[in-house]
Amino acid sequence: MKSRFVLVYINDMLVLSKTYQEHIAHLEIFFRKVEQNRLILSKETLEICKDKINFLGHRKIHLQEHIAKKILEFTDVMKDKKQQQFLEIVNYARNHIDNLAKLAGNLYLKLRKMPKIFNSITIRLVRIIKKRVKGLKPLESPLDNNYFINETDASQ
Repeated sequence: MKSRFVLVYINDMLVLSKTYQEHIAHLEIFFRKVEQNRLILSKETLEICKDKINFLGHRKIHLQEHIAKKILEFTDVMKDKKQQQFLEIVNYARNHIDNLAKLAGNLYLKLRKMPKIFNSITIRLVRIIKKRVKGLKPLESPLDNNYFINETDASQ
């Protein structure tokens, strides 16, 4: 199903609309296409007219609350396994935390080097990351007439 307002991701289909009235019109088109193509939707997982979803967001992109909560629950001093788990979950917040690569870089180095002892610098880095997670603001989506610009450097 090709559409400007339906986003398909693996086994999820999202009908995206800016207003309630537009959403109703989109749903009518969507359900007609579902019926025409003999698709089967699960009543148990079907959610209609939600103004906030646990996906990429609605107008703003929020870090999912359970991820922020898990990050904040970690102690400031960790052994290797816990430190690795901390870094794995912090990675989910990478788009929300400025300079995360720089902050977490030293923590990744700690996993590879001996002795693997938490020191005052490492503890400070963990606290900075946790403080930034506490104060996260949602990311803004660009306006309709703006463009996304992706810039990459493949030389490194």
